[in-house]
Amino acid sequence: MTIKDIDTSIIKSYKLYWNLSNIASAVDGWSLKLKSQWSNTDLIVNSDLTITTSDRYTQVEFELTPSDFPSSHINGIYEAELSNTTLNTSYKQLVKLISTNGGGSGTVAYESNNEDRQAIVYYKPEY
Repeated sequence: MTIKDIDTSIIKSYKLYWNLSNIASAVDGWSLKLKSQWSNTDLIVNSDLTITTSDRYTQVEFELTPSDFPSSHINGIYEAELSNTTLNTSYKQLVKLISTNGGGSGTVAYESNNEDRQAIVYYKPEY
């Protein structure tokens, strides 16, 4: 799962989908935690969730506030854990976070100076 265009300057709502069916969404005590695989620290701990579940999948909608983010770069792979203290259950999956664009890729476009596609042919009569 990839969450794109994370804006760290405003409060914004995001959706995360899980391959879980018919979880007990009416039970209180659900929380979502994102742990960085790079630094092994918690980036987001959120307990204000809207959970919608069906026979095929579960959708978790949560809000992020600017205070949830560190001042550093947050792009990366995170382990998302959806847990419930009342039911004593926990579900995990990997999530890729992409914030607003951080610049170019550093590549330079190559433009050929041979647009007529004329190749130089070397002929060796020894063959």
